[in-house]
Amino acid sequence: MRHAICLLALITSACSAAPGAPLTDITATTTVKTGPYEVVQRRVEGKRVAFRVDAMRPGNAQTIADHLVMQVLPYSPDEVVVEVRPDQSASGETTTIRWVRGRDVPAKAVPQPSDGTASGDRIGNRPTGQSGTDHDH
Repeated sequence: MRHAICLLALITSACSAAPGAPLTDITATTTVKTGPYEVVQRRVEGKRVAFRVDAMRPGNAQTIADHLVMQVLPYSPDEVVVEVRPDQSASGETTTIRWVRGRDVPAKAVPQPSDGTASGDRIGNRPTGQSGTDHDH
């Protein structure tokens, strides 16, 4: 029993120390809307990610690019470039789609209501001029 616990502890520590999937790993998604495609080349240069894709239906390049961009967005890239080429057995044109992160827009301070302009659920200073909440109902 003691050996089993030691073995379990060793395996658990080894698994928790294993690194996560690298940024360039793309998981399989449904191809119902896109047709089969394969990511044949992946490059990461700083905050720029580039993919080269061979697709059976290259006319669906925008949908394929959308899938790939959604998968790498958690890594906060500034730019994603997807080149979709027709597969060897397909015909069509090569399309390059570039996604660029929009500029940051600072949030504006929300004005605070001044005395007497807050919503009706505010405690104190009712429209009648009386303090407190309405318990007449």
